[in-house]
Amino acid sequence: MIRTAAALLFAHLMFLTASLAEPARTIIVMDGSGSMWGQIDGRAKLEIARETVGEVLGGVPGTQEIGLLAYGHRRKGDCGDIELVVPPAAGTGGQISESVNAMRFLGKTPLSAAVRQAADALRYGEEAATVILITDGLETCEADPCALGRELEESGLAFTAHVIGFGLTQEEGAQVACLAQETGGRYIEARDAADLTRALSQTVSAEPAPPVEPAAPTLTATLEAPDSASIGTMINVGWTAEDVTPFDTITIAKPGDEGYESYVYASWGNPARLQTPGEVGDYELRFVNGDQTVIATRAIAVTPAPVSLTAVDSAVVGQYVPVTWQGPNADYDTLQVQQADGTYLTYAYINDLNPLVLQMPDTPGAYSIVYMLNDQEPLVSRPIAVLPAGSAVQAVPSSLTAPDRVVAGTDFPIGWSGPNAASDSVWLRTPGDAGWINYVYLADGNPVEMRAPDEPGTYELVYKLADVQDLATRELVVVAADAPVPVTISADDGGQFNVIWSGTPAPENTSPVDAWAMNEGVAGRVETTFAPGDYDIIGDAGDQVFAGRITVTADGDNSFVIPLDPARSPAGPDQEGMAAPAPGDPVKVRITQAGDGFAVRWQATPVSGQDSDVLGLDATPEGWNTALDPGRWLIEGFTAGNNTPAYAATLDAGPDTPASVTVPEIVSPTLAPDRLPTDQVAQAQCKGDAPCRFSNIDLGVKGVLMPGWAAAPGLFYETAGGAVADQPTIEFYAGEPLDIAAVLNPRQWDGMLGPCTAIDLGALCAMTEADPAAVALLASSLRAVPQAPAAPAANMSAPQAAAPISGGAPDDIVIPLPDGFDPTAFFAPGLLEN
Repeated sequence: MIRTAAALLFAHLMFLTASLAEPARTIIVMDGSGSMWGQIDGRAKLEIARETVGEVLGGVPGTQEIGLLAYGHRRKGDCGDIELVVPPAAGTGGQISESVNAMRFLGKTPLSAAVRQAADALRYGEEAATVILITDGLETCEADPCALGRELEESGLAFTAHVIGFGLTQEEGAQVACLAQETGGRYIEARDAADLTRALSQTVSAEPAPPVEPAAPTLTATLEAPDSASIGTMINVGWTAEDVTPFDTITIAKPGDEGYESYVYASWGNPARLQTPGEVGDYELRFVNGDQTVIATRAIAVTPAPVSLTAVDSAVVGQYVPVTWQGPNADYDTLQVQQADGTYLTYAYINDLNPLVLQMPDTPGAYSIVYMLNDQEPLVSRPIAVLPAGSAVQAVPSSLTAPDRVVAGTDFPIGWSGPNAASDSVWLRTPGDAGWINYVYLADGNPVEMRAPDEPGTYELVYKLADVQDLATRELVVVAADAPVPVTISADDGGQFNVIWSGTPAPENTSPVDAWAMNEGVAGRVETTFAPGDYDIIGDAGDQVFAGRITVTADGDNSFVIPLDPARSPAGPDQEGMAAPAPGDPVKVRITQAGDGFAVRWQATPVSGQDSDVLGLDATPEGWNTALDPGRWLIEGFTAGNNTPAYAATLDAGPDTPASVTVPEIVSPTLAPDRLPTDQVAQAQCKGDAPCRFSNIDLGVKGVLMPGWAAAPGLFYETAGGAVADQPTIEFYAGEPLDIAAVLNPRQWDGMLGPCTAIDLGALCAMTEADPAAVALLASSLRAVPQAPAAPAANMSAPQAAAPISGGAPDDIVIPLPDGFDPTAFFAPGLLEN
């Protein structure tokens, strides 16, 4: 928004006139309604208001004319209960503070009538007047604050109303903010004592300048500031000048423009704090004397900043949607849900909260999510379709992990993945119940600890977005400390022997459980139940006997592998099945998933060139005992019904391979991805120690990245004639610094760079030096996202063993794309040299 020099000069003249005549006059309108007994952070709002008024007015100059008007403070249910308690006058700060301390809070909220009476008391039609309304509720006396604001603005000489919403919700704030907006004032949301102090300090007028003869302006000054700064950021501007007047300003403007983008008075501090505009370009800082003479300039470039919004493309009416943002993060930046005409329906202040949660409107239609600099200037927007209730929309990715069963009255861990927005929580409740039995906020960590109910039974855990909307649920069984629990037993024999099992309570076990025995031998694992405690287990397989002591717990992983007992085995260790492996023989290893309770389908893919088959095991919650040829393997675990892995890791099979390996769960990518060599911000980046899932909703693609890998935003190629590619193109990067590692559906690829692999979405071409395990994980996980609006239908079949197209031979291949592409053009400028 450009302000003219004439407007600034007019403001100076008005300020000077007011200074030479009489101080600006202000009335604070205080809410005395009964709702002020409500609490914030354990303190009554009225107590906070009393303390804040005293603190702020204690610092107001004695020459400042301030008054106090209160409503709802004397009688219940009376819309006429409005009183000018302290008429506006100089030196009334202490009297106002004492009056607020003596107020009773018990009535209704006639805020519109109160503001009108305050304006009349200030003779708003004859001289400048400011009203500061502090309210914790909405109008309750059948008046329209918006209409009042328009009336006062039209009929007043220089009337301004500021509104401080103390503890109001966003929706409530929107209904009273118009009173300030219609009069050129500010609506400020105050959520606690610190917010209220800042809001009142910012709206109470500063001490007017004493009537002095203007000094002759000094025509020399200097400015010190950075050469460049990104849009919307606060910069320090150092200055030097002599005989500074109260009206000397520091402004930022485009060269040649008489107006300005923003300004501060030099007398407010050195260095001065000034905000850069929201538009990229070349600007200049100016030191402007009180008579509007520019006496110093300094060039400054306003550069782009990472400004983006990430959210789902559609939601149902009233749904809460997490929005991940990049932007200046200035003090009053907001995200808004706007209609086509630019009016907003819901909003939220940024306040360093990322992601930020917005509630969708109650009416279906096409809307936009908009990043607003200083709550005034739009920087970036993205469309979102709001659909009728019951419509199918994309789910917000989230999950919960916890033990299947826990002991009543004990603490247990809950792992989670999801938006991690402010106030996200996990509830424990009875299935079908809208309330909670216990809850914990996710800001407390990952995993979080929760106390189980004292009453055994079946419950459910719920991931709550912003503490209001269900995202993910999982069942939780609460058992008594001595209740029998499922137990799984298997021999450490690779499943090759038929074993007859028996078990007896250990001598120190006092559980009322009889001995347990089987009549027939079974190969592999067997399932039974035991009460918690210690048991001696024996498995008889003829020449081989397996024996060991197990400890069964009410809430643990009661899966046990019983070792061979050579002393009990008539033939000693089986020479064929139990001997130590020779070099080059397959390496035995047990593979389990991180966390408890899920049935996992395992797959092991050789990735270091060994002549080995892809191995696998059907879904089981008990882990996988397997043998792997020496070399490197990609281990993937798939949960029921999913073709994208939920667990992944690499494993080097060899002499040093541990007997058991735990594969980590795939996590969410970082919320702050780096810039790629192309200067784009990565669409997703995996910065932690575990692989990361990613999805590109615009292209309809999802997959998994190894740690250190990143995905570019991607595109669908389109010819000048409008033909669009059938499959998306995405670049993948890895290393430090990031460099190209693989490309999905490149426009052209030289076989000397590395092999291409056929996958469901087309072809994945990888650089020769790229980590083969990372490439294999990417190739096996890349899938089309169902119902993605920008992507064509794709084959969603289960993963297949990938076959190289080029086999790494130095042959050129061309991936078929729409007619009209220049066949000599390369996919990524600078990646290949012709």
